[in-house]
Amino acid sequence: MKAKLPLLLLGCFMISLLSSPERAYACSCEEQGVEQRYEEASVVFMGTVKETDREGGNLFEVERTWKGKLKDSYVYGGSDGMCGMSFKKGVKYLVFTYPVKGVENTGLCSGNHIASDVDADIKILNRLAKTSAADPVSSYIGLGAIIIVFLGIIMVISKKRGQNK
Repeated sequence: MKAKLPLLLLGCFMISLLSSPERAYACSCEEQGVEQRYEEASVVFMGTVKETDREGGNLFEVERTWKGKLKDSYVYGGSDGMCGMSFKKGVKYLVFTYPVKGVENTGLCSGNHIASDVDADIKILNRLAKTSAADPVSSYIGLGAIIIVFLGIIMVISKKRGQNK
């Protein structure tokens, strides 16, 4: 039995080496729907990666934005070992970012996906962007109506004061 134990351990070790994944991540991401990711993000956009650097920086050509504005087309993705997101040059992504010290950041848990896999997400984002962006014309109409009512009240009060003198 003692002679078989080292062989058994060696066999287990070999199996674990052969069956281990290519890349292991230290992140544990909470499963979130598109709605929650949209609410928590400062910028949500679809864009193609134009440049990447070794420090985790990425320059995008933004095709469409659902929320916020991406300053200088730059997103910091971090490094793979720290829940970072590695983007591939020339590939189009749906990206959710959050600000850190004035720079838009993203990572493995942000909900980013290659654009070809996000048709359902885009439908939801279109609905969310439509409902969250107030129609500026109706806002101005409402504000104008309030001002007219306020001015009307002032005129009535002024007239009454003039009649009392």
